[in-house]
Amino acid sequence: DDSCDLSVKNPNKVEEVDERTPEEIYMSLIKLENESSKLMEELGSILWSEEEFYSHFGELLSEEDEDDEDDEYSIDYIAQHRMTAEDKHDFDELEKQIEEAGNMMADASEEERNRLRKVIRGLYGDMEDLVNKYRNEKQSKEDEA
Repeated sequence: DDSCDLSVKNPNKVEEVDERTPEEIYMSLIKLENESSKLMEELGSILWSEEEFYSHFGELLSEEDEDDEDDEYSIDYIAQHRMTAEDKHDFDELEKQIEEAGNMMADASEEERNRLRKVIRGLYGDMEDLVNKYRNEKQSKEDEA
């Protein structure tokens, strides 16, 4: 008999129907996004005090030990000896932008400092991506050998 419904359903469950308009749903999503951004900024400021921020992200550009000068995986070696002229130019530009943003932080409001921290993190990330391109290339060649 085709009239029997054998599907699994909970007869005690009340189905909730979302009667919001698309505009209301969109505004709700915008509100949630703003709240999550604020929470992420607060978390960032808790996790990354000024000193911790620079000690962590500053490692990328920190002076390396003289013993590491010839290390083919070091940032300095890669930037000086392995990068193409175009990548070296991009690397130098990122370095300048980080320095400029760091200089701007001294006189900035707390809100602006948080924004600049995000900018600097992104720039360091770009630098790391650029360096890792050469590290990965070198590692791949060694793995093939």
